[in-house]
Order: sequence, then C-alpha cells, then structure tokens
Amino acid sequence: MNKEKSYFEIVDWDTLQGLVKVVAKKIEDSGYKPDIIIGLAKGGWAIARLLCDYIGIKDFASLDLKCCGEPKGSYEKANLHNFMDLSKRRVLMVNDSDKDGDMGMALDFLKQLKPREARTLNLIYIGGSKFKPDYHAKETLRRKVIFPWNFMENMRNIILTTFDDYEVDVQKVKSKLKREFDINIKDDVLKEVLVELRRGALIKN
Repeated sequence: MNKEKSYFEIVDWDTLQGLVKVVAKKIEDSGYKPDIIIGLAKGGWAIARLLCDYIGIKDFASLDLKCCGEPKGSYEKANLHNFMDLSKRRVLMVNDSDKDGDMGMALDFLKQLKPREARTLNLIYIGGSKFKPDYHAKETLRRKVIFPWNFMENMRNIILTTFDDYEVDVQKVKSKLKREFDINIKDDVLKEVLVELRRGALIKN
C-alpha cells in the first residue's frame, strides 16, 4: 500500500461498537474499576457512554478542551472551580483518537483535581502520536481516522480539496477516493455527501 492509501481509516457504527467491546474487555482484564468515566468533547462522548453501559459505570461527565487555545493559566482558572470533586475517585478519561496531544493536556488538567487514580483511553491509538494512553482497542499507522460523528464533515473536506473544478459525480468521486485514499464508500452514502455540498453551494450542480 502506498503512502497516499495509508492516510485515512473510516470507522462506522458497527465497527465502533465492536472496538468499544474490545477495549471494555481490556479494562476488565486489567482489574481497573473506575468510579467515573469522562468523555473528551466531542470525540469521546459516544465511546464513554457505551463504556458506561458495557462495564457498569453509572457516573459520566464531559470535558471540553476548546478553551485550551487560551493561555494555560486562564484555562485552569476558568475551569477548575466549575468541575466536580474527583479527590477520592478513580477516573477513566476517554477520547476517540489523539494525534495532537489533546489527551495529554486533558490529563494535566485532571491531575489538578487530585483524583485517587486516573487512566486514559483512546479507542484507536495512532502510532507515533504524542501521547500513548493506558488503553486502546487497536493501533493504526493511518494519520486520520474518520468516525461516525465527523464523517460528513471529513468527506466534504476531502472532496473539496481533491476536486479542483467542483464538478463531480458519484462514480468519479468514488473512483478517485479509492485510488488516492483507499476510501471505500457506498453510492447512496456518497450521494448524501454530494447533496449536502450542493445545498451549501460548495460544488456545482
């Protein structure tokens, strides 16, 4: 497989559920029993909620890292007093994948709340990433993983940056996506993407 074809990996809902079951088994086998699962916004939400169900955790919270673009001091000051007391709790912090080090920033923030113990989980670990989690369901060398919650956005961006004339049809796009990115996509799903692009006047009819 050439370099271009190793760039994208698409995870659909069925695959996602299977991966969550795999990592849930790893958590149970490790003996770690978290009191609360924290999902990083937005990629960790659905995974964290499924994990709550699979390993029997009632408490679920969300941590939004969008403030991390601000100076570190202002982020900490703005958020610490708004977050829950974790001082006696075992925490599992969850994200979908992490090639930019978001989990490391989130863990630094979480440690300020002095949890009893904190472990991390990226559903898919991208090899060579800045941060390696305690748990992952699988490892990939692909640099971009497309999950169900960002599928339409990513496909729109790929098409807009790949087709210079924006005059595209289903078979032309499907063929080029397969050839250049090793992306397999069903005709009906691709039609939905193109309809959304045309609705936003981003490509020609």
